[in-house]
Amino acid sequence: MLFLGRSPQVLDAKNRLCLPAAFRKPFLSGEESRTVFLTIDREDTGACLEVFPARSFEQKSRHLAALAERTPEGRRRRNKFLSEVCEVEFDGQWRILLPAVWLQAAGLTRDVVVVGIGETFKLYHPETLKARDRKDEEDAGRLNLVDFTLPSSAVPGPGA
Repeated sequence: MLFLGRSPQVLDAKNRLCLPAAFRKPFLSGEESRTVFLTIDREDTGACLEVFPARSFEQKSRHLAALAERTPEGRRRRNKFLSEVCEVEFDGQWRILLPAVWLQAAGLTRDVVVVGIGETFKLYHPETLKARDRKDEEDAGRLNLVDFTLPSSAVPGPGA
C-alpha cells in the first residue's frame, strides 16, 4: 500500500492529528499495526515530520544498519536517524498525539498538510510545503525534467 495525495488537517486542542481516511487502508486491512514512528526531516526549505508505519520503519532501520557496518558516515546517519524517533499509536478515532517538542522542531502549528510519499507520509506546515513546491518547480525547470536524457558520456559502455 502506498500513501498518496495531500490532505489539509487541523490539530485539535491536545495536538492530536486525525489520520485522513485515504491513509487508513493499510492499518484497517491489518497490513500495518496502529503504531507509527515519527522522525524530523530537515529539508532545505524547512522541517517537517515524516511518519513511518512499522514495516517501513523496520526496512529503513535495516538499510541504515547495513550502511553503518560499512562506513563512519553510515554510522552517523543511522545514529542521527534513530536518536530522533518517537513511537506513537493511533487511538480509536485514528488520532495520534504529536508531542509539543516535535511540533516545534518541525515548525508545525494548528494547520498541517498530510502528504503521501509512497511508503511513508509527511506532515508539513502549509507555508513550508508551499516553499518546497516552489523549489521543486524551480529545480524541475532547471533540469528540464520533461525531456531529461543523460549525456552519452554518463552512460557506461560495455564492460564498465
